Amino acid sequence: MILITVGINGVALWDEAEFKGEYAHLIDEIREASPDTEILLQSILPIAPSYAHWGMITNASITAANAWILEVAEECGLHYLDTFSVLVGDDGNIRSELVRDDGLHANDEGLRLALEYIRTHAYAPEKDAGDDLD
Repeated sequence: MILITVGINGVALWDEAEFKGEYAHLIDEIREASPDTEILLQSILPIAPSYAHWGMITNASITAANAWILEVAEECGLHYLDTFSVLVGDDGNIRSELVRDDGLHANDEGLRLALEYIRTHAYAPEKDAGDDLD
């Protein structure tokens, strides 16, 4: 199983078509290289206004990109994990207690919460009837 957690730079660089095209291309490349690998797509995490590139990237643009990731997941038959919602506060930004000083990266507690969400919302591929279940 592979969890794809990318996209923050694409938010500033690409429009919707380019963003979704790059995401779909990445999925195609993984499927070609490893056809039996289960693929999960994770949302981009929220950021704080203290982020050095705030304005080029905001939580509004991240929310739009997360909708694009969800669309790609649906089009490709993949599972989408909305970790953004776990870390975002009422003000629409990452909760201050969950972000490092750079305003971009989740701190240990933020990562723990995101990982717990992944553990509880990801899925296990169904086993074939003939698979050993122990």
